[in-house]
Amino acid sequence: MNQPIIHGENVLIPVEKVPNGKRITTSSYIVGHSETGHHHVLEAEKESPFDIIINGDDMYIASKHVANLVHKKTHNIHKTVTVEPGFYLVKRKSEYDPFQQVIRQVWD
Repeated sequence: MNQPIIHGENVLIPVEKVPNGKRITTSSYIVGHSETGHHHVLEAEKESPFDIIINGDDMYIASKHVANLVHKKTHNIHKTVTVEPGFYLVKRKSEYDPFQQVIRQVWD
C-alpha cells in the first residue's frame, strides 16, 4: 500500500476502499481549506475525473487516474504533489497546545 501523502497541514491516507456517502465526480476539488484563501486543490484532467465521497465528517477520494495536489498560492507554496490512482481518506494534521490543554487542527 502507498505511503500517506502530506501537503501542508493535509494528509491523504491510503485506504483499501471508501464507504458509501455523498459522491461528487469532478476534476477539481478543494481538499484543504486555508484561512487565507490559499486552498489545497486536487486537480485532474477533465477527461480523468475523480470522486469525492463525503461520509459524515470524513472526506474520501476515489481516483482511477493520476491527479495533482496543488497549493493555490503565489509565494511560499507547498510543492505540487502527484496523487496516484487509488482510495484516500483526507485528514488534517493536529497539534497539542499545552497551555490550553487541547488538541486542535493545524492551519496553514
